[in-house]
Amino acid sequence: MTRDTRNAAWGRRGPSSPDTLFATALLPGMLGMLMATLASGKLERSPGWLVLAGFSGVFLVCHVLFGRGRRVGDPVIFSLVAFLSGVGLAEVLRLDPGLAARQVGHLAMGVALSSVLVAFTPDLRVLERYRFIAAATSCVLLASTIIFGVEAGGAKSWLDLGPVAVQPSEAAKVLMVVFYAGYLKDTRALLRRSSKRLLGVLLPDLSYAGPLTLMWGLALVLLVFQRDLGAAVLFFGVFLLMLYVASGRASYVLGGAALLAAGGAACSWLFPHVRARFIVWLNPWRFMDSAGYQTVQSMFAVAAGGLIGLGPGRGMPHVIPAAPTDFVFAAICEEMGLVGGLAVIGAYALLVYRGLFWASRATDDFRALLAAGMTSLIGLQALTIIGGVLGLVPLTGVTLPFVSYGGSSMIASFAATGLVLRAAREEQEEHEKEEGRVSVEG
Repeated sequence: MTRDTRNAAWGRRGPSSPDTLFATALLPGMLGMLMATLASGKLERSPGWLVLAGFSGVFLVCHVLFGRGRRVGDPVIFSLVAFLSGVGLAEVLRLDPGLAARQVGHLAMGVALSSVLVAFTPDLRVLERYRFIAAATSCVLLASTIIFGVEAGGAKSWLDLGPVAVQPSEAAKVLMVVFYAGYLKDTRALLRRSSKRLLGVLLPDLSYAGPLTLMWGLALVLLVFQRDLGAAVLFFGVFLLMLYVASGRASYVLGGAALLAAGGAACSWLFPHVRARFIVWLNPWRFMDSAGYQTVQSMFAVAAGGLIGLGPGRGMPHVIPAAPTDFVFAAICEEMGLVGGLAVIGAYALLVYRGLFWASRATDDFRALLAAGMTSLIGLQALTIIGGVLGLVPLTGVTLPFVSYGGSSMIASFAATGLVLRAAREEQEEHEKEEGRVSVEG
């Protein structure tokens, strides 16, 4: 492999490449915020100027502090996150300027946390020592909402802390991925050699997979008690994907998918709000004046956008309940059209690709599993909510990472991204050390 080819593979094409990539990523969001501010008709008193300044300032400071993107781990991932955050903030500004001003604060905290993880984590393998503490903390966070939580949207998944409300399941997901990565590193060879079968399907040896399944099952049970089925689906999906990455056994995924289908049927029978979501998903038009109103309005919004959209400020996304949170993708499609929607989907697809790129090249199993798990968490969450908005799957109530309004989700998504960027940076550093040793020996 030539030096130019190697640099392209590692995302370092030349001295101006990170700057150009970063500027290109910021531009759509900044233009969207500018157009939303102009469309408001209140130029002097609009908070849009502060939102625009806050967004650009947060990312520019981070870009400069990390050597104009060269020490951030992967400038492609960083730029994709900036693009998604900008598009989401522009749409939230269009829908509710007050929420957009608060979202800038969430964004600043998320970027700061991600930067700390990239710059000051001594080595990701340190987290492996605390995998059981991470799992226990995750379960405590989930259990806290059962005792002290408040209900919203049929799920008891929020803690009211007075000035703010937080969703502990967002932090719990990140912590549980740390546990999965640490435990699967120790057992992946044994899981691959499993030869036990049930109805022709390979099963992992319970003596090795038992503790892992126990912690996963406990978290899932707590989520069921919360009636937060969206988070439960994410926990289950990430668990299966990481199990497949560790073992390479597709049979584990097929068996898990069957369990997921059975669990979904059981939950629809046990919980009325879950059953209502399935019924509405199958035929939203029948309930368009009641439970299906959100779904039908989101379909109208996507259809009204057409190819290039109605333009910022010209659509009516505010008629969709919870548009800044659960249905922000429908609002984007209405005002930015199919082009805008596909740009968002493409950004997530590229983000997942880059995360798995680093996972596949990791020289340490824990680092590989952690990068794959955090990437899967973001990708699966995006797939779930976009599919729900488009009517492809039942609505689960999860947010669109980096795009939807919400502090807990924003900070957790940046934490996951920070760990992936740290994994990329460690791989780059090891690669450079190896190149240095080879050149000295040569």
